[in-house]
Amino acid sequence: MTSPWQPWLNNIPVDEQKTLLGLLKQLHEPNNGHYQVVDGDDEDVLVTRTPAEELLVLNPPPYVDIFKLHDLYKKTDSNLLIKGPKGDGKSLSVFTYAAEHGIPLVVQECSEGTKETHLMGSQTLIGDKTVFVLGSIPTAIDVANECGECILLFEELNALTPQVQKMLNAVGDFRKACSMPAIKRSYRLQPGKKLWLRGTMNPSVYGGTYDLNEDLKSRFDEIEITYPEPGLEKQVLITVCGSAVANDVLDKVIRLGGESRQGELSYSLSTRDLVRLVQTIPKAGLPVALQLIACKFEGDDRENIIRRINSIFGNVGTKKYWS
Repeated sequence: MTSPWQPWLNNIPVDEQKTLLGLLKQLHEPNNGHYQVVDGDDEDVLVTRTPAEELLVLNPPPYVDIFKLHDLYKKTDSNLLIKGPKGDGKSLSVFTYAAEHGIPLVVQECSEGTKETHLMGSQTLIGDKTVFVLGSIPTAIDVANECGECILLFEELNALTPQVQKMLNAVGDFRKACSMPAIKRSYRLQPGKKLWLRGTMNPSVYGGTYDLNEDLKSRFDEIEITYPEPGLEKQVLITVCGSAVANDVLDKVIRLGGESRQGELSYSLSTRDLVRLVQTIPKAGLPVALQLIACKFEGDDRENIIRRINSIFGNVGTKKYWS
């Protein structure tokens, strides 16, 4: 694989290239904690990963633990898969827990395009040296060994193809390990260290998803959540907006969200949508905020949601600021 830095390096005199590579090797000695040099077939391979301090979650958005997920995270060392509709705080629960407890968090965004290189790693070239960048799984194991604990979060776990799902088996069971043939080594969680696997998953009706392999499914305990009851959802909105939005307006926002979830529309407003709505109101005003909501819908659904907006908010959302 050609490095994007190669043209730049080629323009540097050979002696300066050697000096640069020497400095890199000094920085990446094993006792640095972030890098290791391992023997390759033809040459040494420099192995690198994201430093643990860069994996700490800083300043996460406000979060209300209405489903008591944080309490569960404290009580179990099991791998947990949180299932539920979009925008109900699945991922945010993990981010805020990591932030509150100072635990490094490795996030793997899952999709049909997620491959072995994303999970395990891939190599590139710097000058005449091969550099192997660890993927999410060995990075999480290595960080846990360094820091004592780490969380590995798989966002939209069921977006992984069945073949790629198989690659999670070894890190998901008692082994807590992964094999790296490309660099002829394995990464294994050391005794006394903690690696928590967390996954999020939307319902399969969302599209672009696969059934979980039974062997992977058996490695996770599953939690199923849905949109919160109105009173709890209001707690979330109050936490976000404080007193910037009137109480009666918050009640109407929650009613609009509830009506959109009755199955008559192709899109249902999530808690995340409602949070954005109340965040927009103080800055842009209620009519603009509602117009932004209406634009999430198409065709007949848009006309339907506009009628509901007018019914709930008293025609405040009838004016169109853009088409």
